[in-house]
This record gives sequence, C-alpha cells and structure tokens, in this order.
Amino acid sequence: MGFEALKFGGYRQRTDIRAYEYVSSLINCEIVPVELIDLRFYHLDTCFCPLSGGELLWFPPAFDRHGQTAINERLEKSRLIAVREEEAVRFACNAISIGKHVVLPEGCPETMAMLQEHGYTPHAVNLSEFIKAGGAAKCLTLALD
Repeated sequence: MGFEALKFGGYRQRTDIRAYEYVSSLINCEIVPVELIDLRFYHLDTCFCPLSGGELLWFPPAFDRHGQTAINERLEKSRLIAVREEEAVRFACNAISIGKHVVLPEGCPETMAMLQEHGYTPHAVNLSEFIKAGGAAKCLTLALD
C-alpha cells in the first residue's frame, strides 16, 4: 500500500491525539495517530518522511511501540528505510522528496547511500543554521498541493 491511501499524524509534545479524530471527520479519511516519545523529534516531519516512490524514510525509536507497529503493519518492509540515530539527529528525515530526488541535510552519508539503493538521487545541502533552530529541508518548504 502506498501513502496516497494512508495518513499518519504524530502527537504528544505539540499535538493532542484528539485533534486527529476531528480532522479525520473533516477530511473523511482515517488518520493513524503515532506517538512521538523522543523529545528531540517533536513533529512528525522530523522523524518520518514519505518518499515519492512509496518508501518511508524514518527513525523508528522516535515512536512508541504502538506507533512502530502501526507503521510496520501498513507498509511493506522493503519500503521502510530506517535512519540511524547519528543521522536522525541531523534531521535526515526532515527531507524533501520530489520525484526521484531527495533533498536532505549534509552529514548523512548512510542515509544517502540507502536512498541511492532505493533508486533515489540524494542532494545534500548545508542546513546547519536551520538545524540549530530545530528543522531542516522539509521545514523550509510550503506544499501547495
């Protein structure tokens, strides 16, 4: 199953889980709530990046056991790209996926290699000043879809 049929919503630090029931009723679509348990990852987009080809770039320890299970049950294992902690804290998952191109912060060589193995072309960008503020590539965008 691809992301076009799935909606996930992170909660705990900055979002109340009850918001998803309300939003779900507004858009007439199920939203799977996943709890973020690592204080370093306070928004879903800091540890969870759906890629254009249907893969997921993510940092599993950012989620509680239930959230990890919910994600694992809904996506094929071959589509899950788990990022190591050293690169997750550099916001490797706060990336932008445009077709087969992925823009992510510098300093994430293992993530870049995994993206290449899945057919993507990674583009490392110096985002050190934005990382200091708690975000990276994804936080610098505004989706117009």
